[in-house]
Amino acid sequence: MAFTITMLSWSTIEFKEKLEAKRELSNALKAIKWGTDYLMKAHNQPRVLYGQVGDVASDHACWQRPEDMTTPRTTFHLDDKSPGSDLAAETAAALAAASIAFRPVDDSYATQLLHHAIDLFAFAVDKPGLYQDSFKASAHAYSSSGYDDEMVWAAAWLERASGDHMYMDYISRHGHGGLRQTFCWDDKYVGAQILVAKGGVWEEYKEQAEKFICACAQKGGGSNVKMTRGGLLWFLPWDNIQYVATATFSLSLYAKYLDTYHQANIKCQDATLTSADLTAFVKSQV
Repeated sequence: MAFTITMLSWSTIEFKEKLEAKRELSNALKAIKWGTDYLMKAHNQPRVLYGQVGDVASDHACWQRPEDMTTPRTTFHLDDKSPGSDLAAETAAALAAASIAFRPVDDSYATQLLHHAIDLFAFAVDKPGLYQDSFKASAHAYSSSGYDDEMVWAAAWLERASGDHMYMDYISRHGHGGLRQTFCWDDKYVGAQILVAKGGVWEEYKEQAEKFICACAQKGGGSNVKMTRGGLLWFLPWDNIQYVATATFSLSLYAKYLDTYHQANIKCQDATLTSADLTAFVKSQV
């Protein structure tokens, strides 16, 4: 849920003019606020984050309307004794990104979001750990492969939202993740690489972001993402479209950056790509 709110906020920030032109900006902000209101309620103390309601096994076995469910609604939370840096940092990223989206229209709400994000990131740094070690049942549903990506991703958003360079200092002490195979709820490195690359610092982040983009656009040499016979990017068999959506978003965003910064192209292993090339590829995926 937090990743969804982060991505929706990012799209609203970057494509604000497009949304305004179609009179959809207010709808996008309402959707974000629906999520951020919930996330802030879940963060009712600086070092506490409620991260799960209900039992994984009984919920998955129940195929009724939520209104009719009688399964246990047990709550689980992170705190100093039960840390979860991945969940806390992703929630921090969501709230920081949303604060940027809301800053032009509701300064007070944006400030509230940012304060929650700052507290959650500090908690994640101070008490490292995987959230499924605290919520044992989650290991059977949405287990996290690590928290380093969420930490860098959250730091990149917080630097952008707050202007505090301490977050860039954090990023400088941690790795960029190398070439990633997907951009998804469990692996945010590509998003962090693009955010940092946009800031014009650390060439290695830009290099890794562009390697992913080249691989998606089928110009990355031996690292190209597989495609179906019909021409769709093929990442993983379970809900493949989610990975296509984030990949095409990344390419659309990078095409926008190329135009904005008057950078002519990306030099891939097999070809040189312009912003028009990236946009054409995204349209082919749509």
